[in-house]
Amino acid sequence: MSAAGGIGDGRSPLPFWASPAGVVLWTGLWTAVFLFIAIALRSNIGNDDALEVYQSQSLELFYGARNPALYDWILYGLNRVTGSPFAAVAILNYGSMLVCALLLYVLARRVIVDPRLQALSVYSLALLWVVAYDSHRILTHTNLNIVAIAATLLVVHALGRQRTVSGYLLLGLLFVVGMLSKYAYGVFFAALVAAALLETHYRRVVLDPRFLLTLLVAAAPFAILATLFAGEMKTIATTVDGVVQSGTRDSAVDRTAALAAAFIGYLLPFAAVYVGAFFAQGMPPRSSTLREEAFLRLLGGMLVLAMIAMIAWAFVVGSSQLRSRYMHGVWLPAPLFFMMLLDRYAPPPRAFRSFLVATASITGVVVAIYAVSRLAPSEALCGSCRPSMPFRQLGAAIEARFGPSPTLVGYSAADAGYLRAAVPGSRTLALAGHPYRPPVRPGGDCLLVWEAGTRSQNRLADAMASRGLPLLQDEELTIDWWAPLLPETRKTTYLIQRLPPDAGFCE
Repeated sequence: MSAAGGIGDGRSPLPFWASPAGVVLWTGLWTAVFLFIAIALRSNIGNDDALEVYQSQSLELFYGARNPALYDWILYGLNRVTGSPFAAVAILNYGSMLVCALLLYVLARRVIVDPRLQALSVYSLALLWVVAYDSHRILTHTNLNIVAIAATLLVVHALGRQRTVSGYLLLGLLFVVGMLSKYAYGVFFAALVAAALLETHYRRVVLDPRFLLTLLVAAAPFAILATLFAGEMKTIATTVDGVVQSGTRDSAVDRTAALAAAFIGYLLPFAAVYVGAFFAQGMPPRSSTLREEAFLRLLGGMLVLAMIAMIAWAFVVGSSQLRSRYMHGVWLPAPLFFMMLLDRYAPPPRAFRSFLVATASITGVVVAIYAVSRLAPSEALCGSCRPSMPFRQLGAAIEARFGPSPTLVGYSAADAGYLRAAVPGSRTLALAGHPYRPPVRPGGDCLLVWEAGTRSQNRLADAMASRGLPLLQDEELTIDWWAPLLPETRKTTYLIQRLPPDAGFCE
């Protein structure tokens, strides 16, 4: 069988969905649909998105200690280009996922013979719940991190074919990009290098003297940062250690259950669809194959070592941070690995049809969930329906009353991020403590904005009292939600208090 030609005996035509044009089209369509929902149908951004929107009001070397700064740097630039944090966040998140998928497809074409399996290795991403569902609501830095992971795998494979100085330099640069996207990239890279040392062919890649160039390029920026910004680096290390150590009181049984749920949950529903479509009935082995056994062993070793690292994370370190999405940075290549295994066989056409139907059906359900919860954001359907909260409408009302560039104060960094997305020209501040504070911008009204409610008002009153100011609303705005499919629209009331321009937290 030819990877560029037909199937089986070479005379069967390649289906469009398995061709490069088909993969680009369907992957692009998946991206475009969710991008449209995120930009056109949402009235608010997600909680994690809001934190990044708040931090990206200026270019800084460090923002929050828990995550590195690359995501915020890119978001800052996109904000300036698009003029809309709604669009900037969506473009960055979905653009990252699209680039990751296409990089993995380039890699699949080099390591899998059957072009249908090459395509399915990409479509399988839509069967990982972390991508299929979580990526639309809570992932930010992780979406950028998987681009670096996919690019790293591609470069390592290329070095396995031909070891070049440029390849080693690029690998070092990708380490820098990966670590600046998310610190968890270090676990992936360590597992990959360890797996390479255990695999004969790729051991030569790591033991080549030119690998020192990779290490030099990878280490130099962080050595400089550690020297010039020792205090900030210590804060980062302390914060990361606090995240790692959280939940150390959990019992071994609890950690075991959480770890099992993370492993199993990450591969669902992909694993069920994969087994059901291809192994429900026997498949004959191929008479010959050109698969890259060395890369298959490399991926398998990396996945096993990553699993061991997560087990150590749970039982040696004692962390309870074991959600399925935390597996994303180390198990992203799992679908590619399983499709490479399947390349040993000759699956019948019905197996591919079953897999594609399941993938399309699950994707359709997720699209329906997100679209309907925007068009009909009822409490029964989506509870608080955070992405549909009327912050866009609130922003229009604030701009009409106070102009396009006021200073807006929210209780938390997330609240400030919501306000920043609603009024893109504003400078927003968090009343509660946060390590990032945007640069001073003179002039304009300084407004405290909050949602009416006992809990909000109690915590705000305490925070204001600690600064010697009362909590006294000056305006009340009741905003209708955009809900074209609801018989009676929901409403939210926001309260606004003018703050003295010389108030310490307005400066």
